Amino acid sequence: MREISRRSIDLLVLWNIRINASQKIQSGIYPLGVVGAIVSWNYPFHNLFNPILAVVFSGNGIVVKVSEHASWSGCFYVQILQTALAAIRAPENLVEVITGFAETGEALVSSVDKIIFVGSPGVGRMIMRKAADTLILVTLELGGKDPFIVCEDVDVAHVAQVVVRASLQSSVQNCAGAERLYVHKDIYASFVAAVVKIVKSVSAGPPQLGKYDMDAIYEEPVDPSVKVGRCSVDVLKQLSMDVVSLGIKNRMNKLTNHLLSRHRHVFKIQKIFFFFHFLNLIFLRL
Repeated sequence: MREISRRSIDLLVLWNIRINASQKIQSGIYPLGVVGAIVSWNYPFHNLFNPILAVVFSGNGIVVKVSEHASWSGCFYVQILQTALAAIRAPENLVEVITGFAETGEALVSSVDKIIFVGSPGVGRMIMRKAADTLILVTLELGGKDPFIVCEDVDVAHVAQVVVRASLQSSVQNCAGAERLYVHKDIYASFVAAVVKIVKSVSAGPPQLGKYDMDAIYEEPVDPSVKVGRCSVDVLKQLSMDVVSLGIKNRMNKLTNHLLSRHRHVFKIQKIFFFFHFLNLIFLRL
């Protein structure tokens, strides 16, 4: 694949910069060769095509490792792209999709000229450490604890709808979903009431039945002995009530501890804090 990509485009951009009458600098952007991508499962189509399009259009080949939770869809979608590439007589094997677990991703990082990763900060750190062995370029898109600030002059009913959608879309697995709500004290009570009312109206259940708003994502039983920071899973389960079965619950001020406001969880605990002034947000470590 590396030889194929080298034959496809030799040079992307070339600049000639004249310093003086007798000297000039020539600078260019060249394809890297083979780029690897390790992508998450929450947007199977987008997360696959996004790196492929950028990499191929810049003259490179690409190998994408899809999530083990999206193996079938990844292999299906890449057939569409390979058919399109064949129609324009592009080089064969310019785009490949592989499946597997951690060892597959580790092997990919070790053998490409650049790695792209979409996923958690923990895995991102492991990829950076592995990439340091070969000094390749790394691009990371990592999940965070995205804040949502609500000022005192908003239309409470309208913004409450926006907040719930931002919190619960894609069964709360959206990487840019609202994780922390900071609401001005003057409208805090009314805003919380509006959000709770909407959330209580949201139904969760098997999507195959076609009558629920969202489904709960649940993979395996949670081990109560596992510690998450200073807080055990038992405590988290108590705070979020039946979070495993529903994935959607609201808890208010008592959740203002470091664990819940700074770390991302696979389940949904919506945190709603209040502030008096924008300067308060600085002390809340926004």
